[in-house]
Amino acid sequence: MTQLVCARDDAPQEAELPILNTAPHLGEPKLTIVPALSELQIARNARLERELGADVWATLTPAQQAAERQTLLRLVEQADEEDTLIDEIGRRGYTFAELDLLFPVIDEAEPSASAPAIFSDLLSAYANVGRLRPWFAEGAIEGTPIIMFSGPEKSHKSWTAMQLAVATVLGNRWLGQFKVKRPGPVVYLDGEYGEYEFTRRIARIARGMGANPLDVLPQIHHLYSAGLTLVATDPTLRASLAAVARVKPSLIVVDPLRNHLSGNENDAHVILDAFKCIASLRDAGKCPVMVLHHLNKSGGFTGSRAITTRADLIIEGSDGLAPSYSVRGRTVRPQLDPIAQPFTIEAAHENDSDDTIAATRITYAAAEDGGPSGKAGQSAVPPGLSKFHADIYRFLDKQETARSANYVAKVVGRSAADTKKALNAMTDAGHLEFMAGGAEHKGKAYDGWAINPDGAATPTTDPTDIGPDVGIDAAPTPDPEDVTMPENSTPTATPT
Repeated sequence: MTQLVCARDDAPQEAELPILNTAPHLGEPKLTIVPALSELQIARNARLERELGADVWATLTPAQQAAERQTLLRLVEQADEEDTLIDEIGRRGYTFAELDLLFPVIDEAEPSASAPAIFSDLLSAYANVGRLRPWFAEGAIEGTPIIMFSGPEKSHKSWTAMQLAVATVLGNRWLGQFKVKRPGPVVYLDGEYGEYEFTRRIARIARGMGANPLDVLPQIHHLYSAGLTLVATDPTLRASLAAVARVKPSLIVVDPLRNHLSGNENDAHVILDAFKCIASLRDAGKCPVMVLHHLNKSGGFTGSRAITTRADLIIEGSDGLAPSYSVRGRTVRPQLDPIAQPFTIEAAHENDSDDTIAATRITYAAAEDGGPSGKAGQSAVPPGLSKFHADIYRFLDKQETARSANYVAKVVGRSAADTKKALNAMTDAGHLEFMAGGAEHKGKAYDGWAINPDGAATPTTDPTDIGPDVGIDAAPTPDPEDVTMPENSTPTATPT
């Protein structure tokens, strides 16, 4: 709001000077009397002695002169014709000497000289209601949200985020389902894998989409950010913000949240500081930010509850070997958006023996579909199994071939000894089939287990005997198979 001191011929020596309030939102300018503490206080004594003249105008700073001009221009916009303008300005305390000095700026005035609007244009917004929504990934991600993507360990979180990065570069479909409508470069803050493993995965995903990795990798700006901390004073974060503003990405990924925190994830202040920084990244890039996070042992978010209050879109996987994902958020429409329905994510790996041609496909399926294309794994889990054994059964039910104890152990996150005991017990019960030399990896054969297609009409072992988890802390028994599982992945073919 600009305030203008106006002179009156009869103003007494010690009188307060009139102030002309020209704030546009107040309608017609109104004259009020306030102490003479305005921008023109430098001319106070001269104004009390005589009318404002050229000599006084010359004493004002450029900023004060600009304020006078801007005030006059606003008055010009409110007047219907010049005569009325002159009368109104004179009535409010301007002298003709002032008008002679100020009126030349009227001829130079442009329509843009008015004050910029600071409020939303709701009528324009209403004109777009019911039309196309501002999708980033159609049917899944709208606008530029902060997305919290959570799930249990080894449930494809990083694979899924990397697949979104590749889909963003290519303008392809995230999870084979949701078309990216605003393609472009990606900034990926990777706190886990490093450039080699990250590049290996991106290349596999690109091939899985039918693209050449050499066309994709230059558009993904990767930072191995294990040393980056989400606090405002962190120098790497500041450099990242500057780089984001320069790159103008279509997507930013932070993988994972806990590796970028300044302290304990259970501390609300740590989380709030982190999300302020994440919001700064979003504002610098004017794009969505996907943040990866882990579930705790009870299947809920680890860390402070502030995490869920600061995210705009939450994609949360259930605890278990093959989690089902649910979505909630400020822009999600439960009865309309496909992403709002429960779904599963699965990774299919091909040509794992040669990283130069290997490909990975990350796919989506509605939870009721029984899983993505390939073997659906629709066999019902036998009753009486513990969660540990049920997880083993579900995993083997999705496999096209037998799997060794070491392989299964890495997938379910238990020791090889525990897993082998569980496999043997489930075989004795008739749920699984032991296949000597039936598991193959890198051309070598190992003993393996698979689902017994005939089931267990009469279990050889009472199911209640195999319910409790066994020997969690037992040392693993030697296994000749050396399987290196990718982090956050559940293999559906020979592991990488």
